[in-house]
Amino acid sequence: MDYTSAPGYVTDAQGRRQYQDRDLLNGVKGTSLVAKDRNAVLNALMYLIQAVQIVPNPDDDSQVWAAVEAMIRAALVGTGGTLDFMPVQQGGGPNQTTDKINLGQDSTYEGLLRLSIDGADHGTLLSGTYLATITGTTGDLPGMGLWFQAASKRPAFTYQDATGLPKIIDLAMNSDVQTLQSNLSAFQTTQTNTNATLSADISQCVSGVYGVATSAGDRQGKGLYQAGGSARPTFVYNNGTTDVYNALAYYADVTALSATLSTDISNCVSGIAASGDAQGLKLYQSTGSGRPHFFYTGGDEYLATYTDVTTVQANLTSFQTSQANQNSTFATEIASKVGTNTTNDGVNSPITYLGHNNASGAPFVISPLAGSYRIIPSRPGAGFNSISNMSTDGSGNIILKDSSTADAYVYAPTSTGTIAANGNISGGWWVKTGNILRQCLKITSITVSGTIEITFPTAYADVPTVSAEWADLDGNSAWANVLTQNGAPVISATGVSLWARALGQGGALADSAGWGWVTVEGPVSG
Repeated sequence: MDYTSAPGYVTDAQGRRQYQDRDLLNGVKGTSLVAKDRNAVLNALMYLIQAVQIVPNPDDDSQVWAAVEAMIRAALVGTGGTLDFMPVQQGGGPNQTTDKINLGQDSTYEGLLRLSIDGADHGTLLSGTYLATITGTTGDLPGMGLWFQAASKRPAFTYQDATGLPKIIDLAMNSDVQTLQSNLSAFQTTQTNTNATLSADISQCVSGVYGVATSAGDRQGKGLYQAGGSARPTFVYNNGTTDVYNALAYYADVTALSATLSTDISNCVSGIAASGDAQGLKLYQSTGSGRPHFFYTGGDEYLATYTDVTTVQANLTSFQTSQANQNSTFATEIASKVGTNTTNDGVNSPITYLGHNNASGAPFVISPLAGSYRIIPSRPGAGFNSISNMSTDGSGNIILKDSSTADAYVYAPTSTGTIAANGNISGGWWVKTGNILRQCLKITSITVSGTIEITFPTAYADVPTVSAEWADLDGNSAWANVLTQNGAPVISATGVSLWARALGQGGALADSAGWGWVTVEGPVSG
């Protein structure tokens, strides 16, 4: 039976579009086999398999599925991707429309994302890095988010600092700015009124600087008031060290002095001055001080008595004894302090200053040779212990001991580097933590010998651990293991022998040329 009544389908006697085996006993004829149909199906499947570079294998019924899977993987994530995720879909979710969403880089401002929905532009999205560090300002940091805080009732901005830690900054609201502006306006009004009052008060004051000649030793006047105790006007000035209060005379004082001047002069000691000397005015015994009181033109002085001299001598002797004892105490205390060189002897230089920085909490020293530098402090916060000692061992490990236990904790420093090509090693990298060295070697072998000899760029202090990954140059499944001879792996502190094999078509095993990675890890002596 042909299939003209149902083109493209194999039919049964009743013309139904389904596959039906021939059943002559029951009057069911089979569809005649047409070579063109079979070839068309076979060619379509072969085209699909070969389109993804799969070598056709009549014994492998999974090749069509493998081809479909490879095309899906390439379309979603590119060559070598995985299918264990669901890609982002556009619209149609809960409480969403089915509109088409387009997301791409803004055509004018590089670094900004722009959104459109069903062909309508909806502007740019907030970027955390837009214009950062490209406007001439160094040290810019990426923003992470903007939200409203329930506690402070203000918007908050968070960013990532140079160490990778998040930082939060509260942002001011319009009401904050308005309150500040209102307070500023009120203060400005108050200050204007105060200034007006001060200006009126100042206009009524006597100037204390008018006519002052500082080159002649004049001093600025500070005040003029009526003293309640002396009942005289008092003038105040500063002599450079302290305030001086001078009572001023009334006219009645001057006239009274003039009336008694002749009597006073008759009682004075003659004080005729020689050239350049100040003239003596009077000399008398002061009842209050018990000493002679001498007046001269320009000032007065109390004169010392013999008792004053002997008292001063006794005080001087006592002070000298006390000072000698104090000097001894100082010498003992200085000897117990941290010493420092007086000069740079080529090995050590003097410390000129030792202090404590209140902002950082760290002590610091200043040296004329090295400048200012900090001393590492041990000042833990609440819940932490202080470091009682820090040292290093022969392997370069850092050893820390804190105040809470007698145990010490060892921290191994880490260093890294690259490995240059050499022989069948075409490159690689290494990382060393303490005295443990890991070398990752890229191996390329073009000789199909199966056995690959590898010499470690850096030898180990003991036999290390070795793992290998291998790829065949012909695209076959391949692997590499550490070669075993006489029941023992061929591996030493300086190298390893690998055995590489590949699974060819038909399941045949063969020695494999190819390339791969060999990871070696173990202790080193230096």
